[in-house]
Amino acid sequence: MARHVGEFIDNKTPEDVSPIVDRIARLIISVTAGAALVIPVVIMEVGTRSVTKSLITMSVAIVLFAIALAFGVRASNPETLVSTATYAAVLVVFVGTSGP
Repeated sequence: MARHVGEFIDNKTPEDVSPIVDRIARLIISVTAGAALVIPVVIMEVGTRSVTKSLITMSVAIVLFAIALAFGVRASNPETLVSTATYAAVLVVFVGTSGP
């Protein structure tokens, strides 16, 4: 414990993380990732189904995902690009397979 206090006072990054903190972080990331996929799908399916609604929903979701990734996660530019492109591909496949 004293070692961690010293790291904090010296403004250093801790060398290890508590297992509980690690599990909570993984849970938050998993729930957020699931919601990022499920919420746009639900919006596209609720009410009237149209290609325009799906494309707008998909575009907004991709932009929000890219912004959240850029400001919320420490990732390199290529990692951010690949993650956003993968997310977009999943949504495009959904839109392509579920016609109005």
